[in-house]
Amino acid sequence: MKTWIASLNNLLPMGLRSQSSKNSIDATPTTIDTNSCWWGDFSIGDEQSRFFKIGNVVICLDRYNNEWNITTHREGEQPFKSFSAQAANRITLKPVLPDKPILCKLDRPLYIPSGESIQLYISAPVWIRIEAGTAATVIDEIPTEVLPDTWFGNNTRDGELCYANRYPCSPYLDDLIRDTTSITIPFLITNQTKSTMLIETLKVPLNNLSIYRDAENSFWTEQLHLRHDDKNPVLIDPIVQGVMKTLKTPERISQARLPLKQKLHSLFNPFTWK
Repeated sequence: MKTWIASLNNLLPMGLRSQSSKNSIDATPTTIDTNSCWWGDFSIGDEQSRFFKIGNVVICLDRYNNEWNITTHREGEQPFKSFSAQAANRITLKPVLPDKPILCKLDRPLYIPSGESIQLYISAPVWIRIEAGTAATVIDEIPTEVLPDTWFGNNTRDGELCYANRYPCSPYLDDLIRDTTSITIPFLITNQTKSTMLIETLKVPLNNLSIYRDAENSFWTEQLHLRHDDKNPVLIDPIVQGVMKTLKTPERISQARLPLKQKLHSLFNPFTWK
């Protein structure tokens, strides 16, 4: 542990090193396991520092002269992202969903016969939002995993910029990553057409979903239900049905970034197979 602390301190900018060394207690990292609650409110006095290890991200919060300095270190990446913001001594960490939709490519084609439904579960990484002061001013959002950008659409003009999700999508919960740096998205698809439907890629509108935690501190979104029928084969009306009834004592801890629109175009790429 001492070696880890010394190595991290050597990575910090000189300003942060000097402030961390002033207070030996406050310079000790708060190491938080990914199976525990890392979110909540924290107080950091002037000329004090606090470290958080959340998944593979180390965050240093340093308050000096009524300014916040935030430094992040991620395994395998450049360690620094620092800036300052005026605020009180209260800091809040909370999970939020990424700021763009995610595109999930299934590991194999999925065929849904006419009149049938399938319940899928999609895993995605959460971001860490840092808010300061009693007014909850957002000063930073840090991905627990950086996802690459990708394009979803028929051409370069008709489409949308998304994140390419590296996490699994499966009908079985046991196939998913289950910790407090990832979230489970229940995704029900119903085929009401007269033909068998082929699905290879799913687009999930994360901006329209909230984050809930269950009794085991696992993260969930609301249930998404997509119905595909012959009358409207391209435009899909997503229905947010609330949290799944099987969750034990769900609690909403982060609201959706944007309200759900009445119609979302091309949430997945449907094909009919005859």
